Amino acid sequence: MDDRSRAPSILIVGVSSGPSHDPHNNSGTVAALFAALERRGDLIARLDVSPSRLQRYRLAAASYRPNRSEWKRGFRRTFYEAQSSKCGRLVGRVPQGDVLLSPFRQFQPRGLPYWLLLDTTDAIRREGREPPFGPDALGRDAELALYLGAEHIFTMPEAPRTSLIADYGVDERRVTTVGAGVNIAYPSDLGELARPARYANRTILFVAHLGVSGHHHNKGVPELLEAFAIARRSIPDAKLVVLGGRLDSDPPGVTSVGEVSDREEVARRYAESAVFCLPSRFEPTGMSIMEAMAFGLPVIGTRVGGIPEAVVDGETGLLVAVGDVGQLANAMIRLLDSPGTAREMGLRGRARIDRELNWDAVVERMLSAASHRGRTPG
Repeated sequence: MDDRSRAPSILIVGVSSGPSHDPHNNSGTVAALFAALERRGDLIARLDVSPSRLQRYRLAAASYRPNRSEWKRGFRRTFYEAQSSKCGRLVGRVPQGDVLLSPFRQFQPRGLPYWLLLDTTDAIRREGREPPFGPDALGRDAELALYLGAEHIFTMPEAPRTSLIADYGVDERRVTTVGAGVNIAYPSDLGELARPARYANRTILFVAHLGVSGHHHNKGVPELLEAFAIARRSIPDAKLVVLGGRLDSDPPGVTSVGEVSDREEVARRYAESAVFCLPSRFEPTGMSIMEAMAFGLPVIGTRVGGIPEAVVDGETGLLVAVGDVGQLANAMIRLLDSPGTAREMGLRGRARIDRELNWDAVVERMLSAASHRGRTPG
C-alpha cells in the first residue's frame, strides 16, 4: 500500500526558521526531513517563522544599545522572541494539526504541543563558537524552557540525548535517538560508481563549510593536510580535494575548491573520489559522512561526536583518534593502497544508508517512538 494513500496517524505541522525547501537551510536537513514526512502523508503544513528583511531591521533598531556586545545580546533575544511569537500566530491559522515539529533550536515553538529534532546542546562544548544559549546570548533559562516544554525530543546522535537527561533534567522517556539521513540527491543504486577502477584513482575528498568561524580547527584541517603530506611520501600520485573553503595556499597534491552551492557539483565530487576523509575535532552528526557513504565511499573519520555512530570501524571505513596525524596518515595509505578494501568498505557503507541511515527510516523511528509514548491524533 502506498503510504501517501493512507490517513496519517499524526497530523504534523513542520516549523522552521527559513524556507524549509531550501537545500542550504541547516545543510538541507529541514528540507530532507519534511520531504520524508510528506512522502508518508503525515506532514500537513510547513511554516516559516523567520522575519522579513524589513522586520529584521526593525528588530535591530528596537534592540539598539550603544555598547555593541549588549546590542548583539539584545538583538538575539528579540529575534528569538519574534520568531517564537510568529510561530504561535501562524499555527493559529492551520485548521488541523496535532503537533509541531521543529528541527534545531532557533525559536520556542508555540500554538501546539511540539517535538524537537536536535544534534547538540550548549552543554556539549564547541570550541571557537559562542553557544547560542550562553550568558551573553539567549541565556540558560531559554534553553531549559525549550527542552522542558517539548512533548518529545528526537536527537540525531546519542550525545545530545545523554546531555538532555544529565545536564538539563529532561525525562529520559521523552528523548529518543533516531539518527539522520542524507541531505543530497544520490543514485538509487551505485551502478557505474561501484566499478573497481573508481577506487584506484587515489583521490581523497574532504567536505566541510570552512567559511564558518573556527571550522578550520573544528573540522581538523591542519591534521588533514599534515597527514596527507605524510601519505603522499608513500603514494606520490595521491590527490586531496578540499571542498567548502579556500586554503591560504594549496600544498602539493591538494586542490581547494572553495564554497560550492551547486548540489549537483557536490554530488559530482563524491562520484569522482575514491576515499572520504573528515578528521573533525567536533562533529555533532557528520552529515557529509553520510553523503559520502551514499555515493559508495569508504570513510576515514575521528572517534568524536556522531561519527562512530555512522562509520563502523573496519567495515565501512576507518576511525582514528582525534588529532592523531600518524593514525590518520596510515589510514589514508591503507585505503589508497588497497582499492579492493576501499571498494568493499564503500559498498557496505552504502548498504547502511539504504538500510537505516536515510530520512524515511528516521521518520519511522520518530513516529514509532511517539506512538509508544501515547501520541494519537487530537
